[in-house]
Amino acid sequence: MSSLFSLTSDALSLYRQLTEVDPDTGELLSPDVFDLIVANNAEIEAKCDSYANVKKMIDGDISVLDTEIKRLQAIKAVRVNSKDKLMQSLQDAMLAIERDEIKTALNTFKIAKNRYSVDIVPQTELPGEYTNTTTTIKVTPDKTKIKNELLEGKSIEGCSLKRSFSIT
Repeated sequence: MSSLFSLTSDALSLYRQLTEVDPDTGELLSPDVFDLIVANNAEIEAKCDSYANVKKMIDGDISVLDTEIKRLQAIKAVRVNSKDKLMQSLQDAMLAIERDEIKTALNTFKIAKNRYSVDIVPQTELPGEYTNTTTTIKVTPDKTKIKNELLEGKSIEGCSLKRSFSIT
């Protein structure tokens, strides 16, 4: 079976032959062109079916990969959680015995004093002097209005209509 590119090129060539007529008789120069077009269309349809089968196999692979990614993410989350608990246990033990540093032959563990942070009890009403008011104004284009006006024939600087295609 030919490649899709080759089949497409052949189809375009055959369609061009439909316009080639004998100047004296007005008949097609290639009278068998209709049979060739039918055969070419059948090959293109068979190629499309093959593409659909390959797409289904790839979709299956993607589904398996998605499942495997979720499985590995779950394993990773367990490992991260285990590591965090391990380090918290070590920190708790060091604090309990009031040691800021422990040196072994292979490792050194230190308790670092982090910077102060503010802890606010939820639902606490703070006086105004301790609050900030932030107003954010975000200007975004109204694409629906722009599209409608462009479709009506209005010209809007910097805007144009585009159409994409997809296979369903």
